[in-house]
Amino acid sequence: MATTKEKLNLLPQKIQDALSSEVVGLINEELCRQYGVSQIAKNTKILADLIFKDLAINQLSVAIAAAFGFSPEKSNQMAVDIAGRFLLIFDDYFNGEVAKYIKSLGGNIDDYQADIENQKKAIAETKAQREKEEAEEKEEMPIQKEAVSMIESNDEEEKQHAPMVFKQNILDFLSAETEELKEIIDDYNGVLIMLMEKDNNFRRGLEEALYENQEPLGQSRIMIEGKSLAPIVANWLRDFIFKYGTDLFTNVVLSEYLTNSENVKKLSPEEKKILAKLLMLYRNLKFFPEGLAGLPPEKWEIIPIDRFGYEEKFTGQELASPASPRGEPASTQPRFAARRGGEPAVDDLEIDFDNMSPIELKAFMEANNLSEAEMQKLKNS
Repeated sequence: MATTKEKLNLLPQKIQDALSSEVVGLINEELCRQYGVSQIAKNTKILADLIFKDLAINQLSVAIAAAFGFSPEKSNQMAVDIAGRFLLIFDDYFNGEVAKYIKSLGGNIDDYQADIENQKKAIAETKAQREKEEAEEKEEMPIQKEAVSMIESNDEEEKQHAPMVFKQNILDFLSAETEELKEIIDDYNGVLIMLMEKDNNFRRGLEEALYENQEPLGQSRIMIEGKSLAPIVANWLRDFIFKYGTDLFTNVVLSEYLTNSENVKKLSPEEKKILAKLLMLYRNLKFFPEGLAGLPPEKWEIIPIDRFGYEEKFTGQELASPASPRGEPASTQPRFAARRGGEPAVDDLEIDFDNMSPIELKAFMEANNLSEAEMQKLKNS
């Protein structure tokens, strides 16, 4: 037996557009109020059976009497109004049976012209919105499919292609909405994880490529240490690292940044969602596999796919807060504290400079006001 969704997809587009509009729901509510029907769901079921032709038009009055216990007169009058207000506009779909039925019960089809005009207007608006969304999707899909095509290769080719994806096209993946693309990215994650487990240099290469990504995210320039910079992927990572350092961070830290950062406040909700996924990608990649602690391996991912939903991740509850390599909660304190009293605040820290990326080294230098010479001296100490 076909599902309701499958039945809807088989209907003429005109009827689908009408059912997607608010007018149909308003007509149903008005008819229920007019005839004292408290069980709106029952009336909705009758309307659906009519549209799907599971209930013959000439049986409408009988169905109303059976559902609501109305007298034959009241059932007939309600049947006429349902036919006129709801079905008459689709009379060609019913092969003229609607108009005939209304007349057979003493109704006048001219009484329902205002309803027909309202439905025509609603259908036109729904159609325009649908076509706009379809056009926008068509514009986006070639770009995303071109990016996705890069990942359909063998393992050796993937080692060459993946850095290009992370450097030039990562936002296409982070903004993927269709189930088709999400499934492809899910498979791609499996390939990435397999290659990263075999070769840590491959992981480092992807990390470096991400730090060099020049794709724009947002319309307004962002401020980092008093400098106005372009809102590109590399600079968003730089901003986060400057504020929170290079330690493994929890969802609480991520939520704090997304909520309180003045730079983030300039983003639209959709851009903010993509930024959240970018930072999750950064965490999954840089701290692999520690950053995925608490999740079963089958749910590991490098590129986030919204498997659990963005809102669920950042409502103040940590679904799987990563642990530090020592098994303790990752620090939420900014690692790059500013110098005080002219003395470096980093003297007593054990810092692995060899494993810091260029963008992390730059953020470290700026946060501690170090010159190139001071930085080199610190690295050699």
